[in-house]
Amino acid sequence: MRKSIALIPVLMFAVLSCGEATEPDDELQLTMQNLAGIYYGVTFTTEENGVTTDQLWRGATIELILYADGGTGGTLFIPAEDPGESDLNASLIGLWQLDGNTATLDHGSDTFLRGMELVFDQTHFTGVRTIGAVTYRVVLAM
Repeated sequence: MRKSIALIPVLMFAVLSCGEATEPDDELQLTMQNLAGIYYGVTFTTEENGVTTDQLWRGATIELILYADGGTGGTLFIPAEDPGESDLNASLIGLWQLDGNTATLDHGSDTFLRGMELVFDQTHFTGVRTIGAVTYRVVLAM
């Protein structure tokens, strides 16, 4: 009798762990509502004439607010490269659109972010855009 009572916990564990296999949840459907939030530049580089510059290291910042209704807010700040030049401090107030996993921005300030395709991948947006001889690369995350 003692042997059969001792087997009860083992048998219960075996029965509970042999439950029906479950399929993974369907992939999250991306919508403006579930992507809304505040995103910060975690990577921001420029490349010109083969030279890559880490703009965040230089003091640049990106704060992009995506609203569920299609509005945007935030700022882009890039310090001047040379003395006597002005810093770029641009408003990101405007609109955004979502097509599949790609967001595009349309704001009043003339920045490389306006019109850049920002591709969402699980936790962050990634974008690359070349204007003239400069290639801009960003990663934006919450």
